[in-house]
Amino acid sequence: MALGAALLMVNGLFLKNGFARFFAHPFWYPMARVSYGIYLTHTYVMFSVLKVVGYSDAVTFGTWQFFALFVAVMFCTTLVATVLFLFFEAPMIELGRKWSRRFKQPKLETAGERAALAAEA
Repeated sequence: MALGAALLMVNGLFLKNGFARFFAHPFWYPMARVSYGIYLTHTYVMFSVLKVVGYSDAVTFGTWQFFALFVAVMFCTTLVATVLFLFFEAPMIELGRKWSRRFKQPKLETAGERAALAAEA
């Protein structure tokens, strides 16, 4: 799996083909924004959905049961991750942007300005 993921990343970074253009499409942007929340919560949501539906550890799934469970878990996980993004991640990102602007050191734009400050010192 790691090799496959690495090949996908190399393809996306260095090759200009249909596969790279497909995943570079703006359609994927909302899913990319909540992907970290999906990563963090999918296990908890999966076990919660299993508990709510009433499946035990010993139950074997049929194809349709597994597919329905997969769709339910993905929907619920995406919903939870979206709520986390809207009410936690996005405000923290904005706070970080405000703080970074507040504490950013001013840059000297030209060599002439640097020479003038050096001459004053």
